[in-house]
Amino acid sequence: MPQDSERPLPAARGFFVAAAIGAALALLALPFDTSLALALNSLLPTSEAFWLHVEAWAPTVLFLAVLIPGAWLWFCASSATRRVNGVLLLAVPLLGICVADALKVWVARARPMSAIHGLVERGLNAPFPAIDTKSFPSGHVVTAASAACVLWLLFHRHKVARALFLLMPLLVLDRTVLARHFLSDAVASVALSLLVCAVLLSLLRGREVRPSGAWRGLALLATILALGFAFARPAHVVDAATLMPSGMLRVVPTLERVLLEPVAGPALALARWSSPREFAMASAPLIALGLLVLLVLPWSTPWRVRLVRVSCAALWLAGVAAFAWWGWAAADRFVSQTPGLVFDGHVHAGDKVDGAASIDTMLQRARDHGVDVVVITNHDAHPAEFLAPEGLTVLRGMEWSGGAHERGAVSAHLLCYGPEAALQTALLQRLTPEDFAEGNVARKTLEAVRAVRASGGLISVAHDARTRAALTVEQCRQRIPSRAEYVAAGVDGFEVAHRALCSSATEQASCQELAGLCKSNNIVGFGNSDAHGRFSGSPCITFLPGEFPAEPTARREAVLQHFLERREVRALVVAAPQARVAATQASALRALLAPVQMLWDYLRTMPGWGRVSWLAWGTLLAAWCSRRRCCTKV
Repeated sequence: MPQDSERPLPAARGFFVAAAIGAALALLALPFDTSLALALNSLLPTSEAFWLHVEAWAPTVLFLAVLIPGAWLWFCASSATRRVNGVLLLAVPLLGICVADALKVWVARARPMSAIHGLVERGLNAPFPAIDTKSFPSGHVVTAASAACVLWLLFHRHKVARALFLLMPLLVLDRTVLARHFLSDAVASVALSLLVCAVLLSLLRGREVRPSGAWRGLALLATILALGFAFARPAHVVDAATLMPSGMLRVVPTLERVLLEPVAGPALALARWSSPREFAMASAPLIALGLLVLLVLPWSTPWRVRLVRVSCAALWLAGVAAFAWWGWAAADRFVSQTPGLVFDGHVHAGDKVDGAASIDTMLQRARDHGVDVVVITNHDAHPAEFLAPEGLTVLRGMEWSGGAHERGAVSAHLLCYGPEAALQTALLQRLTPEDFAEGNVARKTLEAVRAVRASGGLISVAHDARTRAALTVEQCRQRIPSRAEYVAAGVDGFEVAHRALCSSATEQASCQELAGLCKSNNIVGFGNSDAHGRFSGSPCITFLPGEFPAEPTARREAVLQHFLERREVRALVVAAPQARVAATQASALRALLAPVQMLWDYLRTMPGWGRVSWLAWGTLLAAWCSRRRCCTKV
């Protein structure tokens, strides 16, 4: 380690002055933001690849450059000065990022490519659409500038450290050229980083920060969270067919999730896996994380302390599993960015076949999830009258399988919506054991499609790829019509995005194929949750752009008419991390990688306030353990 890190920390006065100068420059640039954005963005066509690489790698490399030596100095350094320097290396970027996240939500300034500014019409070239209103401040600039500041502060005698300051104007230009932020946003982000560095410099100067045994777990937790943040990919909504960002919806974590993130966050990550087997595999990293508690304890730790900590880890694991399995975790809320309705056309409530939660529970979950219109689709049945929560419109529907699902047989599943006459017609279409024996199931399924359509109902095919995967090729020919036969029979659409989309590479490929089929035949591609009560937080949803009446009865009719007239419909999904989108087809390898992948994906997509919640709970636990140790010694 360079000798500079042994020197006492300098005074913070220079950083306060530099922060004030940066804030003044940002205010001066504010009136000229639109003109500067257009002028700098004109550099993009000839150098787009360069700026995209700067965006992708500069903050990550700098963040890791402070994270790794910072953790090493804090844990392993022998001198007090070096330990303080290690804390400074860790704390400045992390605190700067947390403050930036809070300001993004509070200020909510629209990005340059937003329609509010009208810059796209004036020639602004934006590689990606505006997916949020978080232009101020720039997280990339705050991360890079914080890292550059603290590295220069500790190692400023080295020429390489001095050159790090050149990365600040480079990142400022990068965010403006790519039209991600205005110039004033980027310059103010540098000022914010300088201010955070100055404040922490004032607080840490002359202090001893040796981590005691009770606080080592918190230090390890902070390091893990920081490592995930270095490669963070915030959750956003993408089109299920193209996996490109959509500006129609965004997802916002609920207050309940933020307050209970250490339990609710991992539970929601587990809930994305679509079967009990996958659920069990994905639970493995959480068990490993719980056992990690044992590793951070010194061998000399009393057995009572070990028992308490192991019990806490076991309770945490049980809480995560319960929240995930029974759907207690509050899913992130869909928030509309444009006029329209959030529609979920596949929800089970009080279903005697699948054992779903009660109707009241499922409807309340849908409302909390940000859904505007929901369809109750129990298997070969539709529920009696019920009271819908305020603000939620409920359509009557049914998931048809001709009674085969009740007997444990595999056949096609169809989602039927519409008037009572259409649902009663669907109930009359039954599959008998003789139909399975004689190979008449596919033919009678098509007859059911035609009968429901003739009765004025709307019908779509549910989780087609998942149903076919459960059968052999010969069984598929006998029991399930081909997709071309479905279209010829008059189905209104296919479920192109389903809960299994995020945990199955086969589903992802099928989604692309079904979306193309729907587009070429002018039918609807639905994105549905297939919520059963267990496994909450499905990432798939349907968005209907346009204006709709507020009165429930009129809204039901308008929604059905929207589908029947084949108006614009978008099947959307909360973005799965790129590693999962490109998941290998080899089942054995996937089985080995799935637990690690789940944990890594959770660390990368965790909301900013979720990381703060983890640290807050970790601090309370560390303080409690430290106090018990002190009381024991007394």
